[in-house]
Amino acid sequence: MHEEVTLFMHQWIIPSLGGLIATCTALIAAFTGGGSAFLLFPFLLLFLKGSYISLFAVAKISATLMTFVASQIHWKKRQQLDFRLFLVLSICGLIGTIIGTYVIRYEFNEQIFRMIMASVLLSTALFLAFSKKIGLGLETPKKLTEKLLIITAVFTIFTNILNGIFGGTGILLTLYLVSILRIPFIQSIAYTMLCYFVINIFQTSYLLSIADIDIKLGLAVAIGGIIGSWTGTHLQYWKGNIWVKKGATLGIFLISLKLISESIF
Repeated sequence: MHEEVTLFMHQWIIPSLGGLIATCTALIAAFTGGGSAFLLFPFLLLFLKGSYISLFAVAKISATLMTFVASQIHWKKRQQLDFRLFLVLSICGLIGTIIGTYVIRYEFNEQIFRMIMASVLLSTALFLAFSKKIGLGLETPKKLTEKLLIITAVFTIFTNILNGIFGGTGILLTLYLVSILRIPFIQSIAYTMLCYFVINIFQTSYLLSIADIDIKLGLAVAIGGIIGSWTGTHLQYWKGNIWVKKGATLGIFLISLKLISESIF
């Protein structure tokens, strides 16, 4: 009897729970501008058995489908995107992610990376909370000079090293575009979803080639990523930049507190 219950949980309950959590995290990430894998991955580590890399690969499956669905919706909404910026974000994002994905196969001090990310997120959340105009489309976006594109390239490589280690750093890119380049929230998220779809395809393919995953769990989180992303992205356009900014600021603040608590305790 005990073996039957264990088998039932492994085959149906665990994948269903994973799919439900993936739906919620994808909805939040699509609405606020990233962080799907970063939100989902800790839950998988907490509730499921498996290696770091195998569960990370499962989280990235959901993130890949989330960015795919969201980018398609943003594309259909005809967001005006600069092709040069998109190329810089995608290429440099791939470079950083390759470095980070290489690092997780060896020993590294995860706490240091978490504290760095927590500090950046917390300071940015406070900055957004006290900045009334940023991200609302009330300011003219900065002109993309060569100097600004180089700064963007360096920032993108660094943040995507973190993406390769524990995922979900798309929200940092969204914050950079909003805070530094003065691009409205929804348009910034469109950039993030499009370039991270490209990045996630390569990273997820690589992770799946070196890790064994639970097929049912992978399918469940994929479905969850699609449903959550579709809902969260449409909610963006329904509520507009003001609500997206409020949601992003609150979400970033909570994530930063979570990172700090994990690093300390």
